[in-house]
Amino acid sequence: MIDQPSAAFRLSTRWPIVVAALLGLAQAALFYPGIASYDIVFAYGEAMAHAVGDWHPPVLIRLWQGLASLGLPGLGSLYLIQTLLLWLGLGLLAAAQAREGRRWSAALLLLVGVLPPVSGWMAEVLKDTQLTAALIAATGLVGCYRLRGRPMPWPAVAGVALLLLYATLLRQNALFSTLPLAAGLAIGERQHRRAIRPAMLAGGLALLVALLAPAINHRLFEARPAHAERSAQLFDMAGIAHFADLPTIPGVPPALWAEAERRGCYTPYAWDSYDMPANCPPIWAAVRDRPLTAGWLALIARHPIAYAEHRLAHFNTTLRFLTARQEPRAASQKRSTPNPWGLGLSESRAAAISFKIQSIVAATPLGWPVAWAALGLSLLWVAAAMPCSPRRDLALTLAMSALVQMASFLVVSVAADFRYHHWPIAAIAMATALLAGEPLPISRVRRAGIALLALCLVTGAARLTLVPHWPAGF
Repeated sequence: MIDQPSAAFRLSTRWPIVVAALLGLAQAALFYPGIASYDIVFAYGEAMAHAVGDWHPPVLIRLWQGLASLGLPGLGSLYLIQTLLLWLGLGLLAAAQAREGRRWSAALLLLVGVLPPVSGWMAEVLKDTQLTAALIAATGLVGCYRLRGRPMPWPAVAGVALLLLYATLLRQNALFSTLPLAAGLAIGERQHRRAIRPAMLAGGLALLVALLAPAINHRLFEARPAHAERSAQLFDMAGIAHFADLPTIPGVPPALWAEAERRGCYTPYAWDSYDMPANCPPIWAAVRDRPLTAGWLALIARHPIAYAEHRLAHFNTTLRFLTARQEPRAASQKRSTPNPWGLGLSESRAAAISFKIQSIVAATPLGWPVAWAALGLSLLWVAAAMPCSPRRDLALTLAMSALVQMASFLVVSVAADFRYHHWPIAAIAMATALLAGEPLPISRVRRAGIALLALCLVTGAARLTLVPHWPAGF
């Protein structure tokens, strides 16, 4: 005879895995083989030509070449990898919560995967979506043991390490996400003093990987230097020159710079306008092959106020705080970038509907990175008054990873595309779901809610009153 309570218990704990599998299959069927972004088309061209640079992640290009050698060419293999990792991580976390009797939390964790700011971009193959999927899978692997009070076996530890390594190599600024996440995931739910050593070890290893990333890219993956860091230096120098009203910047003829200023080429939105010859003078072409570090540091030292004005203007733009409506790049592409290999969806009703939903959501707090940042800060403040528990600690880890990544945009970001917030939004949404049903300090929740509402009202008022003046060509 079947033990009815045991069967009911198994059903109550396995349903998140079934739901996650069904949602993953539905997402794969709707958007396969995925939408090819401009960046991924460029990277595929390098993969096919076997001329790999380090502007786009060499680890992704080499992975793609490896999949092609196994008979899995094209965009679909990468799309299926990120879809699988996303739903594996969410399914494992939700199942662990359901096993502990936290069904509402489990359901909310699964809803993270269909949240428009998360699911909309997952249809597009990007280094950002690959990073998010890898970090969610790593969190899910840790959580499925941690939330059940079980030690992790070595194969699971190795899997988490591999996922964190992959994520760290996907972006030059990925360390701001992976370092706090690695350190937090290494801390156990019990005996926190003893867990400091593994946390420091995990953080140290993540930092070491980031420091060794150039050597890994150039030696192991045999990628040629493309000097992508110069785009960030050019962006800062242009911002300083614009706010300080300088006659030019190092390496650029004064007449060329004067023409760029006359055309209004500087925008706190992104550096891209200096690489758009159709709209602006060829500023990037003038400095691309020159070392810029000395001139960049000298300008910052001589004009710190102008530098601060530039970085704060960009930070405001990337958080989409006091900005006008009709923002560019607030939604994923509706169709793949045209390419000679036929990569990705050329036309899809599902992609068109997803784009429309994302565009609508972009006008609401769900589509405002600043609102998510405020929610993340609220979670830290609320959780600080809660007793230690596996769920509380994992939520704090996710929120900290998200907020450190967002804070890094104050100094290292070069563009305000919404996709750069993909992992922070997913992480904060997961942290919120983990705390659902926990005994929360109500007074702090109320005050945090009032502050979040006030911020949304200010941001909403700015969107209604400020005149849209987004740069052409974006």
